[in-house]
Parts: sequence; structure tokens; C-alpha cells
Amino acid sequence: MHYNLYTAEDFASDESFINYYLKSNVDDVSFWSEWISCNPEKLDEVLTAERLLDMLHLQLPEHELDVELNKFESFLKAEEAKPEALLTSSPSKFSINGVYVVLVLLILVPTLFIGVKRFTKAKEIAQTYITKHNSFGQRSIIQLSDGTKVTLNANSTIKYPKIFGAIRNVELEGEAYFEVMKNPKKPFVVHTGALTTQVLGTSFNVNTQLASGKIEVALIEGSVKVNDQLTGNTLTLQPQERVVFDQATNKIIKSDFDAELLTSWKDGVLKFKNASFEEIAKKVYATYGITLINLSKHANWKYTGEFKNTDYVSLIKSICFSENLTYKQVQDTLYINK
Repeated sequence: MHYNLYTAEDFASDESFINYYLKSNVDDVSFWSEWISCNPEKLDEVLTAERLLDMLHLQLPEHELDVELNKFESFLKAEEAKPEALLTSSPSKFSINGVYVVLVLLILVPTLFIGVKRFTKAKEIAQTYITKHNSFGQRSIIQLSDGTKVTLNANSTIKYPKIFGAIRNVELEGEAYFEVMKNPKKPFVVHTGALTTQVLGTSFNVNTQLASGKIEVALIEGSVKVNDQLTGNTLTLQPQERVVFDQATNKIIKSDFDAELLTSWKDGVLKFKNASFEEIAKKVYATYGITLINLSKHANWKYTGEFKNTDYVSLIKSICFSENLTYKQVQDTLYINK
């Protein structure tokens, strides 16, 4: 079973999970206890599922329920003990059972109705998500409900709940810089494909735009735990360390990095240091959605430069001038010539 894909509603309707919740099956209790401990990123959904089940299992305290059932059984025995002469018609077993069913329904139906209403309301709350997308050339700052600040880069999308639960889960496609509000009781988890990045409070950069299937996590301060859900491999990063995860090969490579160079984009700065043409082209496309094609004989690029809140035409003109090149634009493609 792909329990990692379960929502709160899926857990709440799973027979094995319900057995775990009710503590009615030792094997299920053991299985789910271990599964939850091994999958902390799903704790938010698990807790929501338990709250939903709480609402559906409304009942009297056990001692009160026993008292009411004893009263009802005494009533049934008294009815059966009455002489037939005192009855206008002899109560049959069917009629007594019928009374029992009616009374049970009178108790359970309103309870079930309240539970369903609360379940529906809780489901609506659990599914209240916000999705923010930036187009090319756009950058934005997002304040999450816990106080976390997210700087979202161009051509990037983030999805997060309006109100966080026990775990602060967000989903990212593209690039974002996170300044996480510290809360040891509520881990902050960024989901990017098969990779999750879990922190308690820190600053880090996540980028899925390096190349197809590659994800980069770079830590500025604090500490983060990077987990590959497919293999179960986990790495803990220290400040100024980064990992690049290749989803095609499931390989994770750890290295140091230049924090200023890597995160300058969040301040509207495009910075290059001995950059190859490929590096320049990737950054220009990720930021502006403009494709660069090198038709010149200039192959060994080692370009260094810095641009703040610059449009792509000014940027390309500056690069071409410094490298003694020209360019020609055809729609969203720029051809670099000698």
C-alpha cells in the first residue's frame, strides 16, 4: 500500500488504521505505530485523521453507557414478566426487539448526524490550501501563518495550508528561499518530488530548476535533514553545505557552496562568477523565460558580473559587450553571434 500518498480522509477510512485508532487489533496498532514513527512527514495527516475519527466516534463514557443499557435491559425483563391478562396484546420477541432498535436509532442517528457534519467541516478545513505561482520575471515574498517568510523565485510554485497542523508541510516546484520561524514542537517540511527537507527553524534555499529531475538544497544557517523517500536515505546538513539529488539515479552529492552567489536572486540580483555559457543560459531562462543559444566560436566562457533588478535585454547587451559579441532575438530566443 502507498500510505505515503494517503490524505487524512484516506487514513480515516482505512480499516487497518481504524483498528489502530480504536486499539482493537494488536497487529494494526504495532504496524501503524512503527509506520508513523518512520514517516514523520505524514504526522499532520495522521493527526487530522484521528481528529476526524474522534468526531465520528461520539459516545457516552463507558460507565454511563453501562448504566443506560442496564436500565433498558431491566425494562425489557419487566415487560416480559407481565401477565398476559394485563396486556391488550402479548408482546412478541419481534416487537420487543423493534422497540430496542427504535430506541438505539433515536440515540445513534442524531449522534451520527452531528459527527458527519463535524467530519465534513473538518474535511473542508483540512483541505484549505493556498497555491502561489510566479511567472517568468516575477519574484514575491510570502508570509506563512506561523510567521515563516518565503521568497519565491520566478517560474516557481508553492502550495501550503492556510493554517498549519502538527507538522508544517509545504510543497515546492521551482526555487524558494525559506526563513523558518522556530518551533521545536512543529517541524517544517518542504516536499519537492521524492525529496523532503525537514527543519525546526533555519534559513535555506531549495531549487528544482537546476536540470531535469535534479533538486538542490543549500543550508544558510541552522540545520536540516534531507530525506529521499524512495530509498530512505537521509543526510543532515550543516551551514554552508548543500546537496544535489538526482531523482533518475537516486544519487545524492554533498558539497560546499558560495552562499552569496547562490542566494543573491532573492534580493533581485543575478550574480555570475567565472560562469560558463551553460550556467548563464540556465539562470537567464529560469528568471526571464528567455532561451540563449550560442552560435559564436566563443566556447570557454568565464564570465563574472552582477545585475540588480535588470531586464534581460540590458543583461544580454552588457554580457555581449564585455565578450565582444552580438545577439539577435527571435521571439523568446536570443542567438549569440560573433
